[in-house]
Amino acid sequence: MNNTKKVVLVMALILGFIVTVKAEVITIFDSNSTISGGSYDTVVIKGDGTVVDMTGGDVNAVITMNASTFNISGGNVGAGGHYTWTYDSSILNLSGGTFYQIRGHGQSEVYLSGNATQSDFGSSLISDYASVTISGNAVSRFEIRGNGKAYVTGGNTRVYIREGSPVINISGGTVECLSNNSGGAFNGVINVIGYNLNAVPYGGDWRMGEVTGYWNDDTPFSFKLSNGVYSYVKLYDGVIPPNCTYKPESDLSGDCIVNFIDFSKMANEWLDDGTQ
Repeated sequence: MNNTKKVVLVMALILGFIVTVKAEVITIFDSNSTISGGSYDTVVIKGDGTVVDMTGGDVNAVITMNASTFNISGGNVGAGGHYTWTYDSSILNLSGGTFYQIRGHGQSEVYLSGNATQSDFGSSLISDYASVTISGNAVSRFEIRGNGKAYVTGGNTRVYIREGSPVINISGGTVECLSNNSGGAFNGVINVIGYNLNAVPYGGDWRMGEVTGYWNDDTPFSFKLSNGVYSYVKLYDGVIPPNCTYKPESDLSGDCIVNFIDFSKMANEWLDDGTQ
């Protein structure tokens, strides 16, 4: 009997030790610093003007907040399948290394460039008034919802739109597809900027539409559409449309101007009853 008690006591001590070892360690950076190697559980970057550079190492989870900046040129962020969360007016610059998924909130800004590569086939998410800019050879997948914005000038990406009034500007790179991932109410706009542009609601790999043309650097492109995205695509010849800072409530077409196009949309649905 005494021996049994001793074994139980020893096992309890061992289990307690294991829990202690595996407890999450949060490392807070509130002044300029560099991560060049090693392994971190959760890294928090905070404080207006704080700049942290990461050139190597592994970080499980990241939280950026306030007006801080996190520059990643190497290493692995999101080891073990953890997110990178951006809040407030923070800036996340990924020019190299690998990342799992990003969750952009507030008015944060995410920049993917160089050879930054998403290591997961899931989708990062940009919501609230956050934005993402994709350039270089970056590899990624993003969902944009709320009042989020996406600027695609390069890289290889998939773009999924969600509910809300997001704006997607595409002027370069390889876009595998555009899809309404939720099928929910979408009041945003997808701007494609190039020349000799053509968008049709049929054809493509999924037979739900495709957009073809040339980017301004003469690179030909073709990307497929899915799940009713065609009606939200707007084609612009060579010039990026102005940013719509204060969208009028009666702007039904998403071009930031209330005109006859909006009136036609309303007239076509006059007295339609959505409850039936």
